[in-house]
Amino acid sequence: MPVISTILNLNPELYNYLDDVNYGMSKPQFNHLSSIINGLINIKGNKTISKIAEGIVSAKDKSSIYKFLNRSNWDDSLLNRNRINYINYFIRNNIADNSVGFLVIDDTVNVKKSAKKIQGLSFNHSHAEGKRVWSHCVVTSNFVFNDLSIPLQFQPYYCKDVCRELDKEFKSKVDIAKDFINDFNAPDNCNSIYCLIDSWYTSTPLIESCLKKKDFMLLVL
Repeated sequence: MPVISTILNLNPELYNYLDDVNYGMSKPQFNHLSSIINGLINIKGNKTISKIAEGIVSAKDKSSIYKFLNRSNWDDSLLNRNRINYINYFIRNNIADNSVGFLVIDDTVNVKKSAKKIQGLSFNHSHAEGKRVWSHCVVTSNFVFNDLSIPLQFQPYYCKDVCRELDKEFKSKVDIAKDFINDFNAPDNCNSIYCLIDSWYTSTPLIESCLKKKDFMLLVL
C-alpha cells in the first residue's frame, strides 16, 4: 500500500494570492479551495480528491470536498474575474515602458486512456501523437514579457456531441481563441503585442479580432 506524505502548510505567497482573488467565499469554502490547490501542486503522481483529503492537513474528508465542488454555493466565474483583474494589475506594475509582449494561444490534451465516466471526455487531436486520442482538451492563453510567462485564460473545448450532453453552447477552438483576444487588456505601457498561434487557428474572424486591437500583430507558427 503506497505511503501518502503529509503536507502541512500552503506556501504563504500562494495563500496570500488566493486570499487576494477571493470574492467573498466563506471560511470553510476558502479552506476547501486552498486545500485542493495545495494538493494539486504538491501531491506526487495522480491527483485525486482522496489523496488530497489524506495528504493535506488542512483538508476535510473527501465527502466534504466533493460536496463543496458539486453543491456548495460559490461562483467560479467571479473568482476567475478577480484572478484576471489581479493579473492585469500585476502586469501594469511590472512591465517596463515600450516593452514588447506576446499573447500566446494554444490548445493541449489531457489523455484519459481508460477513463469512462469522467465528464466531458471525447476524441481530440493530439499534435504530439499525430492522431485523435480519448482526452480532455483545453485552450489556453499566456502573456509573455521580459522573462515572465503569465497564464491568462483557460477554457475546455467540447465537441458538439458533448455540448449537447452538457447543455452547453458549442464553441470551436477558433471561437475560444477569438474570445481570448477580444477579452485581453493590453497594458498601456506596452509598445507592441504579438499574438502567437498555430497556423490552423487562422481565420478571417480571428484576424479581424487582432486588427481591432491597438498595436496588435498576428504571428502564425
